[in-house]
Amino acid sequence: VKGVAQLIELEHPSNNYKPEANSKTDLWIIMQRAMKHSLQSEIDRKKERNIDDIEVLSAIQFSQNLIEIVKGIHSQGILHQNLEPDNIIIEYESTNSSLGQAHLTLLNFTQAYIKSDQSPAKNQEKAYRWYRPPQTYVQSFKHSPTNDASVIVAILFWLLTSRIPQHNENVLPHQEFEVRDKIIKKISRDISSAKIDRLRTYLIDTFNRAFGFREYEPWTIEDLECRIKSVRELLTSDVSKLNSIESIFQNLLRLTASHKFIEKSTHPAAIQKAADTFTQVKKKFSDSHSDKFMWFDGNCTWLNSAQHPMNEYRHDDILTYFWRGQSYSLIIICFTNINDEGKIITLAIGSTVHDKMIQIPLGQYSIAQNYVNVSAAF
Repeated sequence: VKGVAQLIELEHPSNNYKPEANSKTDLWIIMQRAMKHSLQSEIDRKKERNIDDIEVLSAIQFSQNLIEIVKGIHSQGILHQNLEPDNIIIEYESTNSSLGQAHLTLLNFTQAYIKSDQSPAKNQEKAYRWYRPPQTYVQSFKHSPTNDASVIVAILFWLLTSRIPQHNENVLPHQEFEVRDKIIKKISRDISSAKIDRLRTYLIDTFNRAFGFREYEPWTIEDLECRIKSVRELLTSDVSKLNSIESIFQNLLRLTASHKFIEKSTHPAAIQKAADTFTQVKKKFSDSHSDKFMWFDGNCTWLNSAQHPMNEYRHDDILTYFWRGQSYSLIIICFTNINDEGKIITLAIGSTVHDKMIQIPLGQYSIAQNYVNVSAAF
């Protein structure tokens, strides 16, 4: 796995040696010394030299690199559960490299959760010692990949503000006046005035989802990757790629021509049934409101996107509505998700509003059911 020295699954009996009581047998382990600096020590060194300010772009690039490593760990069925600046080793290719260009290595898997390990779970109180996401206090989220994603955002927050996120009773970490003021001043210095409000909106929403569990759905590692990529594009591009309805249409046309759509024969029958259901529902909706609404596509062909897990399918369409002599358009996304056992289908629709993805569930069904209530919910 990239960014990890070595991951070893303890399968051989000799790796699980249990000495007898009062045994004097010497046990040993071979370790390699980490010769480079940790993220914590590097930031401390910068402060000693009065260089305590990290540029927004550099912090975002660092977060992207960390996300890539954590995704690789998750793909092996492992959750780190102990991400913190002391456990991230950084190495620069040259003396002029920025933090965002550094090579990263993750250490300290002592609190890692291994899905294939059937032994009793570790004490959760010892995990997430640097920052503990609020959802970890809920049983169903104790071993959720969203926890590592939340800590990545906490590290981004720390890089931007020099503060470890702290939860007060009624105020989220980024809502404190001094913190909010520092974030605004930093982005005002690092980005053109035309983009300040958009970047602030992106960051505030990113922090909301990482720190505001129950009121906000926590980040999946895939969605966080997509969000951080959007922030980086905002920082590095001169013109928004989707700044007009015409450009949105052109992007959708390119998607249609890019051969990324999944052939019907390559996904489960239940998934195709969901696509057919969405097509019928969209047609019924437009037929019932033909004087108010119009679809750009009107069908549902699943798009294979590397930014989403393989058990999630999506289709993007544009819905144009007419009101008081004006026309307005927005992207409507149809989602279908099938659980790990392949028995439960979840249908939902979503759209991005003020740079935040709003996803509305339409219902859950067994793969043997017909999706009878979807039309009304839609």
